[in-house]
Amino acid sequence: MPDRTAADNALEVLSYAISFGSFYLFVWVARKLVKTGYQEKTGLWSRLLHACVSEQLDPGEKLKLAAEASDKGKKDKATESFCYSALHLCACTGGIIVAYVLWGYMQERIMTKPYATGELFHSSKFLVFANRVLALFVAYIAREIQRRNGTDVSHTAPLYQFSFSSVSNIVSSVCQYEALKYISFPTQVLSKSCKMVPVMMMGYLVSRKVYPMTEYLVAVMVRACPNLGLRLARAGC
Repeated sequence: MPDRTAADNALEVLSYAISFGSFYLFVWVARKLVKTGYQEKTGLWSRLLHACVSEQLDPGEKLKLAAEASDKGKKDKATESFCYSALHLCACTGGIIVAYVLWGYMQERIMTKPYATGELFHSSKFLVFANRVLALFVAYIAREIQRRNGTDVSHTAPLYQFSFSSVSNIVSSVCQYEALKYISFPTQVLSKSCKMVPVMMMGYLVSRKVYPMTEYLVAVMVRACPNLGLRLARAGC
């Protein structure tokens, strides 16, 4: 088990609180400035300010673009052949499986196996940082490809609204890497397979969203399959 003191844990929590707190303090100040009538100008600071806290389109334009995107999606689906759709599905499924298998292997290798010096890799935060930087470059390349193909890639929501999912994702990723110092990757996957149940519960409690019975069945299967696979592996099947 890693030799960590209470002071180390407190310092790490403090570093996250300062990082995220500074960002949300900036958002609070920016929203106050925009509400007081601060006008968008050509400068970098002004454009950054408005991009973070202001919607990019008025509601009427937003509805118009949503309707156009919906019509375009229906037309694209109508023109796709069955073979093309099946091949597309297989390629996407295979890509996800291969990527996740490699990702799981590499993260357990990095976090649990000693290196030539006999030491383990300790910095989960660096792994998350490297992961997010690479994802940023991949997202930028994908955005440019879509934009050059004529796809509308503009967003309407203020940038700070994306931070809610981003912060939770960053914290969960750090916890995920830290957990590998105590448990194996299969055990971690088995635990993570339970997350659909609380997600559906929160969807019902917060948004009063009613799920069809098929989605409940999928949640149960997602929960049961990793458990069954782990038991079979331990039994030597």
